[in-house]
Amino acid sequence: MNRTNRILAGLLGVQILLALLVLIKKDDNRIGTLEPFIDGVAADKVERIRVFDSYPPAKEAEGVKSSKDQPAVELVKRGSDWQVATSYDYPADGGKVTDLLDKVIAIRTRGPIASGKARQKQLEVADDDYQRKLVITAGGKDTTIYVGASAGARQTSVRLAGSDDVHGAMGLSAFAVGANAAAWIDTSYFKVEKEQIASIEVSNQNGTFTLEPGAGGWTVEMNGKPVPVPAGNDLDKDFVDRVVNRISSMTMTEPGDPKKNVDKPTVTVVVQMKAQQAAGGADGGPPATSQPGTEYTIDIGESGEKDKSFVKVRGSPHAALVHSLSLSELSELSASKLVKKHEDKPAPPPGGEGAPEGLPPGIDLEQLQQQMQQQGQ
Repeated sequence: MNRTNRILAGLLGVQILLALLVLIKKDDNRIGTLEPFIDGVAADKVERIRVFDSYPPAKEAEGVKSSKDQPAVELVKRGSDWQVATSYDYPADGGKVTDLLDKVIAIRTRGPIASGKARQKQLEVADDDYQRKLVITAGGKDTTIYVGASAGARQTSVRLAGSDDVHGAMGLSAFAVGANAAAWIDTSYFKVEKEQIASIEVSNQNGTFTLEPGAGGWTVEMNGKPVPVPAGNDLDKDFVDRVVNRISSMTMTEPGDPKKNVDKPTVTVVVQMKAQQAAGGADGGPPATSQPGTEYTIDIGESGEKDKSFVKVRGSPHAALVHSLSLSELSELSASKLVKKHEDKPAPPPGGEGAPEGLPPGIDLEQLQQQMQQQGQ
């Protein structure tokens, strides 16, 4: 190769290199760099969050009313605590609120995946067609985000109000933006340790029933007398255990109106906890007087809503709506429910308990196994 050819080859190589650099640069521009989806929102500065459920109403979930004007859930920060303003200021779970804000603030985008009114409707992030509308208020300024359908590759379509562009967000979905109060609270309304219960009194239309724990399980009295158990029947201990379980842990479907009066409860439950053990006195002296256990009185009544009962612990600033089915053992508690037909245990097989069927009488299973082991040695 002469000198001229070498120079031409070198120039060709430089041109190829420049062409590659240009192509790479164009590809970088096409991909774009990751940028925050929203700016100027700090989680500790957020004072209010409004969640609007799917719209139009054809998409709404059962029991949730869609409205473009009224949020399904409004969370308000008072002091350091969050409350569900749309559910009688019931305490919200601060961890759940923080988790949502962290997910929203963490959204990064390389640019829009779609644009225009038609695509907004298709991806369900339009002003009048969305799966969720989220309004975050910080420092008196609202940031409105529409959360829609899947954008593929584990991404969800999101759009800022006022923008035509739709972006893909990871780590956030419409389902994660709960449109009912239960999504933002601890749904355990009343809960005590069963082992710490001293007694339970249940009053309903059938009488007053007193349950107390004992060595052999729970004992039950009806109107101050032992529950009559007809011949051939036993106390249904499984049913009694279910009654205790229902009382010791009540889970709500949603908060109730604490100002509602229960003038005629269908069921009243009194839970007496065991006395608190007093610590020993100073310098080895006698112990202080034991403190009586806490007593809880719970009223259960009609809620006016299908399949839901109103529940209120007296003295509590909060009330709850509880699924009626989970309280059916309490409303149906009666003498007949507390007993069941006696079940005779089947006779043990010849040779005693644990012996295989067909073993001749008088043969001890353990001795037989030992003999077989000796013969195998």
